[in-house]
Amino acid sequence: MIKQSSVPISKYSRKHYQPIPVLILVTLSLLLSGCTSPTRVITKTETLYVLPPIGLVVPCYKPTLIATTPAELPVDTLKLKSALRECAQYVDDYLRWRKLKDE
Repeated sequence: MIKQSSVPISKYSRKHYQPIPVLILVTLSLLLSGCTSPTRVITKTETLYVLPPIGLVVPCYKPTLIATTPAELPVDTLKLKSALRECAQYVDDYLRWRKLKDE
């Protein structure tokens, strides 16, 4: 007579899952899913220059000064030339920029 044992023939013959390897596989699959290449967003920026009408900005007039009295000459000359130089510089810069944009 053959004696039957209660121990299974193979220790892997039963269908059971060990929690640690399953947990490791799930964790690795989640980590590897983070390695996928992200979606690239391509942004195209267009600059639109809105220019004022050409007749709106005209070059400043730079007069020559002739003082009536010697006492007025230094103060008035410096103030007027400084103001005219500043005005002319702003307008010249704008006109140069406008010419570059129109080309």
